[in-house]
Amino acid sequence: MSQLQEELVRLITLLKHNRFTQRTIADVLGIWQPDVSVISSGKRILTEEKCKEYIDALVAFIENETLSESDEGNSGEETNSEVSYGEWLREQLEILGKSPTDLATHSAVTIQTILSYINGSTSSPQKRTKEAIDSALRDFTPQGIQFLPRAEEERLIMGSLFNDNEIDQAPDKIGIYAIHDRRGYTTYVGQGKIKSRLRLHKQSIHFVSDKVANSFRYFITQDGDNYGDAKQQAIFLEKLIIKFTGNSILLNTNLIEDLSRD
Repeated sequence: MSQLQEELVRLITLLKHNRFTQRTIADVLGIWQPDVSVISSGKRILTEEKCKEYIDALVAFIENETLSESDEGNSGEETNSEVSYGEWLREQLEILGKSPTDLATHSAVTIQTILSYINGSTSSPQKRTKEAIDSALRDFTPQGIQFLPRAEEERLIMGSLFNDNEIDQAPDKIGIYAIHDRRGYTTYVGQGKIKSRLRLHKQSIHFVSDKVANSFRYFITQDGDNYGDAKQQAIFLEKLIIKFTGNSILLNTNLIEDLSRD
């Protein structure tokens, strides 16, 4: 690696230590986000002209920021506060030299689920899936991984795949949920005890194909044993969201406001 590229790597590392995400660095350099890790690791040798171009861009950016030369004093939580789960997971796999297939095989989490985190279609894993992924990453390397903090139970989960494993991890609490087709369009909005309702849908002929049911998301309205208010809030949100979908929803269309009449 040339001295210029070593300087480029130093600047990238400096920005990472100061909590700038790979996405921000990629935007500054005008490159794809995964290329930041490839350049940092030395797997791609750049020409002197390209190194100078990238160094000038980073120096200009740094001049407008207050940076520390060390990440000492930053907690793991602060360092990762701007990083999405998918970005973090992709970066860990690159550092470890492992592929999504390697992780899927070792964790027993499906490759489709792993890829849904990496490409951002699922924003965060449910508890059991995250534990399986964390365990596999620890097996790959006992040191050097800062795991992203996560609450024991999140009220909002986005984009989980519509399969038995993911449905089984959904809470059996009252809330609002939506099912999406493989294009990401909403096909069904419902409310009630989330896990129980999703299990019923999984057994229905209407939801067999991923053209209708590919992923789901949910929001828990229940807090503790407060069933009455949670149910009323869920019913209200169900009606509101269905009205917002206009004519695009495929199933439970009785609450749609027909926008074609406007």
